[in-house]
Amino acid sequence: EIAGPAGISFNDFVDLTIAATGGGVKRRNIPRRWVERAIFLKGLFMDVTRERRGAGYFSLHHEHDIRAAVVELGWQPRPFAQGIAEVAAGDWWREDSGAGKAGQLGTGGV
Repeated sequence: EIAGPAGISFNDFVDLTIAATGGGVKRRNIPRRWVERAIFLKGLFMDVTRERRGAGYFSLHHEHDIRAAVVELGWQPRPFAQGIAEVAAGDWWREDSGAGKAGQLGTGGV
C-alpha cells in the first residue's frame, strides 16, 4: 500500500495531504451521481473515455501485496500521515507546483 501497512480512505488521503503541506483549502465532496451526469452530458458532445475511467477509479478498493518489497528490499512501511509529513517537509515538490495549469487537467497538457 502506498499508504503504508494499513489502507486509508480517499478522503483521509486528501485531508492528510492538505494538512501536511500546510494547505489552506478544505476538501469538498461532489456526489458521484453529479459527476456521472456531468460526464454523460459532456459525452453527448465529445469523447469522455478518460473521464469515465478516472471517475470509476476512485470508487474501487485497491489493495496490493507489499511483502516482496519488505522481504527483498528491506522496505519498512509507515503510516501515510508520517510519510506525507516527511515528504512535505522537503522543498522539491514546491519548485513546480503546476499552479495555473488546473485548466489543462485531463487534456494531456499537464
